Amino acid sequence: MNFKTIIKLSCVFTWFALILSGCGSTAKNSGISVPRMVYIPSGHMVQGDLSLRNELATPPRNVKVDEFFISETEVTFKQYSECVKQRACERISTASNSSDYFPVTGLSFEQVEKYLSWLSDQDGKSYRLPSESEWEYVARAGNEFVYGSTASERSVCQFANVLDAASKDEYSVRSTAFDCDDNYTELAEVKTYLPNAFGLFGVIGNASEITADCWNKNYEGAPEDGSAWESGDCETSVVRGGSYKDGIESVSVFHRSFVKRTERRDDVGFRVAYSESLLNKLKKKVDF
Repeated sequence: MNFKTIIKLSCVFTWFALILSGCGSTAKNSGISVPRMVYIPSGHMVQGDLSLRNELATPPRNVKVDEFFISETEVTFKQYSECVKQRACERISTASNSSDYFPVTGLSFEQVEKYLSWLSDQDGKSYRLPSESEWEYVARAGNEFVYGSTASERSVCQFANVLDAASKDEYSVRSTAFDCDDNYTELAEVKTYLPNAFGLFGVIGNASEITADCWNKNYEGAPEDGSAWESGDCETSVVRGGSYKDGIESVSVFHRSFVKRTERRDDVGFRVAYSESLLNKLKKKVDF
């Protein structure tokens, strides 16, 4: 069975899991809204920049990723606000979170961890940040395209909120703008653009995404089992995907960036994940 077939089946498996387990609707006991989760099948990939031009993403290496679940969008301001209402998370500025359905941004790593702990308590699952390898695996989604869902710079705007023709004068100091128009110059609501082959929205662009990994300047000595790299500069996190401020050089599936864990940036958000086999999830609902 090839990887393309596995991806198609993952959509069926996720649908089946949603029907049987209520994945991604409300937490069992509290009634709060939780991020909708998507099943990701296990597989292998070559992680990194095969052209070797981006030194931070070298050397390319074979990585095995185990099956897991990841949220179909970044955590939204509305979802984070439920944690605030229960006084388990800190209130944050609404300057960059003016819509309930924007990715929540402006959080430190500690604030993200508080949300993950609260969500785990509410829903009974061990929520966490995805590892950098898991992030690249879902961003690639079985493709070899530089921008995940496409290799064409002109079609990126169908899938992502990036530095485009309309916003290049504001942010072009960061990178080269795409020759297309995504209709936004700042954050957009989640699900504004087309999903990738795994059914995930906004993996590249809009808000960059914090991963669980500590920062290292390249992949020398990195884990090859899909787990987070928990050594190196652990006061700094790996950030992936680029944002609405980033252009051609910064939103590829292999581009790596970083943010200090105390820093709060208006263009950095996160999505959640947890580890569980699909079979185990179904066994909880079905007596085999």
